[in-house]
Amino acid sequence: MFTACTENTSDDNAGIQSINPLGTPPANAVYYTTLNDQAIELGDNFDAEIVSNTYENGQGTIIFDNNITAIGYKAFIRCYNLTNVALPNDVTTIGICAFRDCFSLRSINIPESITSIGDYAFCNCDGLKKITIPEKVTSIGIGAFSDCNRLTSIYCKAKTPPSSVSLGILDYWVRWITLYVPTGCKAAYEDSDWRGAKEIIETDF
Repeated sequence: MFTACTENTSDDNAGIQSINPLGTPPANAVYYTTLNDQAIELGDNFDAEIVSNTYENGQGTIIFDNNITAIGYKAFIRCYNLTNVALPNDVTTIGICAFRDCFSLRSINIPESITSIGDYAFCNCDGLKKITIPEKVTSIGIGAFSDCNRLTSIYCKAKTPPSSVSLGILDYWVRWITLYVPTGCKAAYEDSDWRGAKEIIETDF
């Protein structure tokens, strides 16, 4: 049984989120940057058709023919030069292997609308050092952040610990992760799949 959270009362956690320089795109677009200042190659694993994918003035812009609500299966897989990504606020799902093997990815804004993160979604994203999981996320797939060798901090805003089908949500490397959770929720996380984290610290979001 999860322990109920108590009301937030303390720490100042200014600057906990990764800084994403791209801003928030409209509902029918994704913004990104790359190491080589060139457009990335994508499949069609979105819930809307890609109208254009351009790279100008140091920033890439993907325009869709409709609003997108899901980043699909392997949507950005092996985009080796991808460094930053900004997703629109209507996206609710990040699919299986969506950003797998994006070795250079340094930051991504996971919108507050997100409710689920798929299996191996960010596997092998070596450039990530910290990541923020929004409050509405209820499930995180197997190995979602596995082999992110520089990832040392996860800020999870969810008051109820997101579930995982795997035993130990952060897999074998959980011992290196410092997990920040809402004030009053530490006991709930210690009694969940997240209990193997190196340290669980309560903070105000």
